[in-house]
Amino acid sequence: MKKIGMIILFMVIAGSIAFGAGGKDTGSDESGTGSRPGGMTPSGYPIVTDGSVTLRYWTTLNASASKYIKGYAENTAHQEIEKKTG
Repeated sequence: MKKIGMIILFMVIAGSIAFGAGGKDTGSDESGTGSRPGGMTPSGYPIVTDGSVTLRYWTTLNASASKYIKGYAENTAHQEIEKKTG
C-alpha cells in the first residue's frame, strides 16, 4: 500500500513540475491586468532611454594607482568607458 501511495505521489509531483514549467511570460503582473509595476520590461529592468536618468558610481582609488593619478577621471580606461556609455 505504501508503494502505491509513493508512486501516486511521485506522479502528482512530476506532473505538477512538468505542467508548471511550461508557462509563458505574458507581460502582466500577478493581478493579470497586463501592466508591469514601474514600467518594467520583461527582463525586469526599468529601461529609460529619454536621458532623464544619470548613472553615477563611486569607488575607492587603489593605493598603487594613487601614485600615478589623483582620481579615476584621469585614467584613460575610465575615460573611454564614459565615452562609450554616455
